[in-house]
Amino acid sequence: MDFFITLAFIILAIIGIIPIIVGFRKLISENKIVNGVLLLVAGAIALSIAYDGLVAGSMLDQIGTSNNSVYSKLTPRGSKEGTLTISLDEWHGFKPVLDANRGIGISKKGSIYRQLGLDVDIVVINNDEEGLQALIDNKVVAIGQSVNELPYVQGRLEAEGISSKMVLFTDKSLGADAIVTTSSSISSIEDLVGQNVVVGRDSAGHVMLEYFMKVSSLSNEQINDIRRNMIYASSTEEAYDILAKGRCNVAALWEPLVTKAQIELDASIVISTKSGSNLMIDGILFREDYINKYPESVKKFIEGTLQAANELQLDFSYIREFEDYKDMEIEEMQLMQNSVQFTNFADNKQLFNEIAPVLYQEMAEVWQDDLLRVISKSGHLTAFDSSYLLEIEAAFQNDNTNQNTFSEKERELVKDQDALLSVQLNVEFEPGSANIQSESYKELNDFANTAKILSSTYIAIEGNSDSSGIRENNQALSEERARSVMLYLQAQGISSERFLKPIGNGDSKPIADNNTSEGRAKNRRTEVYFKAMER
Repeated sequence: MDFFITLAFIILAIIGIIPIIVGFRKLISENKIVNGVLLLVAGAIALSIAYDGLVAGSMLDQIGTSNNSVYSKLTPRGSKEGTLTISLDEWHGFKPVLDANRGIGISKKGSIYRQLGLDVDIVVINNDEEGLQALIDNKVVAIGQSVNELPYVQGRLEAEGISSKMVLFTDKSLGADAIVTTSSSISSIEDLVGQNVVVGRDSAGHVMLEYFMKVSSLSNEQINDIRRNMIYASSTEEAYDILAKGRCNVAALWEPLVTKAQIELDASIVISTKSGSNLMIDGILFREDYINKYPESVKKFIEGTLQAANELQLDFSYIREFEDYKDMEIEEMQLMQNSVQFTNFADNKQLFNEIAPVLYQEMAEVWQDDLLRVISKSGHLTAFDSSYLLEIEAAFQNDNTNQNTFSEKERELVKDQDALLSVQLNVEFEPGSANIQSESYKELNDFANTAKILSSTYIAIEGNSDSSGIRENNQALSEERARSVMLYLQAQGISSERFLKPIGNGDSKPIADNNTSEGRAKNRRTEVYFKAMER
């Protein structure tokens, strides 16, 4: 951004501070409420304009200003029927797109896309802002995009007057994204209080960590404590370097850095997408004007990508064109591939119908409430379009969904493990019974959404009571209430195979003083733990 423009925004920010200070004085010492409020509002507006200007300028500085940037070399595309220009970052979940195209660039002779009568031009843009700006400027007509970042991306596009649709899901992360630690004393999200955690600002790992904190038993004060100690790196790669230098002992990483941390730093995994296989989902986001103009090209792209996902999983020829993968041995490639699941036709149908809208809403809360970004609030209703996928259903009738498996043996193994996450539910029951009151349905439904996202975990439920009444009766009632919560969650679509035997603790595990009404209320609680074969 130009020096004088930057200086102007900084001066505006300074000017904005002055009426805020004066406004507070009028409110507090002079008791001039109207004047004070007007000054506070004026100052806040000035600061907001200055902040937005500086942020926007910073983003523009990152994209298109360097002669070496991919963005600066692109020209507007998508004007020719059958030609589809797409931007991908170097994420191995996009392997089916590379395979169907036979590599980066224009579709090669004999490629699946060419056989379907489609030319695809793949460009690699690893900077998220560059990729998004290329879509905004119509230099590409589609981008590889995670659902986790979609609320923010949709908000940016809406501000530019651009409509977009996610028409295909390419992969789900099965451990490729993780919170890792070099400390032996950290084994759960709740253990992060008081620790230094490094994240790539606004990265997928950053969003993942914020989500885990939001759904955990951490209090707002504890979450804010973690944020105060958080180190914000400019990228996930920089976050790894900070962890490696010992400046912190926890980091939010993705592959291949997760494996690298385990091997080179002897790091362990606190929690990863292996426990939540519906937490990190990637897909292809199209400009809607391109979809409307060339619907057949979109259908061919979907068909070719799904065909490659089914047929070419063990072909690593083209993924090597990504810089991070070019020198990898076959064994490393195979291990890397085990950390993602390529989504076939049946998986896509399930994600469109059941998971993606829920994940979008969960992530929208993180982006708006925790990361303080402008988002598209209605995106869960408008961002996804499965109609083009369903038009090619006949070609994929033999596809089956990749389901998580649960066993009695694993249930026995995990029941005594530390919880990856613990959640305290405020479930109200009818007095003296295990019947759930309707006021608690929303909280239980919200929890069911969390359980659908953390889809690889086992769920342990413990009921607790206060010390009023007969101890044996309290124990029996608390167990019945834990069972009622389990049955309610099962009715919301959570598989019965995921639940450990519900436990009633009675009054044996108080968290507050049973001699006060407030303490007894706190002790009447339902606790839920997510457990997994993670480590």
